[in-house]
Amino acid sequence: MSKTTDLTALFTVSPKDIKRSLGLIMEAGLVPFVRSSPGRGKSAIARQLADELDLELIDIRLSMYESYDFNGLPFPNLEVGLTQFLPVDLFPLDTTPLPEGKRGWFILLDEFTHAEPEMIRASYKLVLDRMVGMRHLHSNAFIMLAGNGIDDNALANNVGTAINNRVTHITLGSDVDFWLTDVAAKFGYDYRIIGYLSANKNDLNDFDPENDDHAFCSERSWEFVSKLIKGVDNLSGYSPLVAGTITPGVAASFMQFCEIYKNLVHINDVIKDPENCPIPTDSATRWALVTHLANACTEDNLTELCAYMDRFVLQYTMIFLRMLDHSLLVKPTASKLLSRVGRAINT
Repeated sequence: MSKTTDLTALFTVSPKDIKRSLGLIMEAGLVPFVRSSPGRGKSAIARQLADELDLELIDIRLSMYESYDFNGLPFPNLEVGLTQFLPVDLFPLDTTPLPEGKRGWFILLDEFTHAEPEMIRASYKLVLDRMVGMRHLHSNAFIMLAGNGIDDNALANNVGTAINNRVTHITLGSDVDFWLTDVAAKFGYDYRIIGYLSANKNDLNDFDPENDDHAFCSERSWEFVSKLIKGVDNLSGYSPLVAGTITPGVAASFMQFCEIYKNLVHINDVIKDPENCPIPTDSATRWALVTHLANACTEDNLTELCAYMDRFVLQYTMIFLRMLDHSLLVKPTASKLLSRVGRAINT
């Protein structure tokens, strides 16, 4: 491992900790600069944090703007005999009223490393001096920079020492367990994706900057696969679509995994005798069955499915519970299973 990689590891933050870290940085009046490989969810994290802090998000992709958007437009002030800069209606200034129902603004300067040097220089005054042209930024406006790494072969540029020495750098890491429970399960991604990645955790993100001729696996591209296949039982003909969205080799493995669902223990057999219905012996089939049952769980079969899941190893039970709708989790049967899982974790 190189010295640079060693040092980068020091400021790499897990997705489960990133929002707390960003909050601490902004609370101190500093500007965070979040970098990661493509597709890890930097923009989505900014949106979530803005919502949690009751801030109005201003999402600015630097590559789509001109320098005058930051510096203002020159206009002649005949009263004083000078040309001054008039700010455009983009950023909240010191006289801007707070947005209704919000505590302020969250300004995301996204794709920062994709911007041309001219735009990066134009952002200096905003980021370093909190000024737009000749006007001050609102005191309740928080700034975050985001971009890909220089070595990621993602058209990233070096932003220069003027920025690098005046922001707090964070490298966003990848955490498959967090993604499965707090993203995929929470937001209802297709259950087959949750099952596959539970069994093949290294396939969540396989970004390789040396390979730029095809799609690759990332948190974002798996979300796209979910949008493609969710609600589709028969995936015949979907292989080219999935292979065009994630790494082709992983796509082939995923489509083979989806075939397992055709030969699973039938849910009716589980409901009929949850205490004695066989549990699959291999990991892939277990993950497939658990996610299938969670997807098919209703108030009518909750008691039986929870009794069956209580026989599984903890990691399977946790995913099953995380995939359930909140209205089912509060039912006594699910609550008991959840309590048992909690006690097992804390012992």
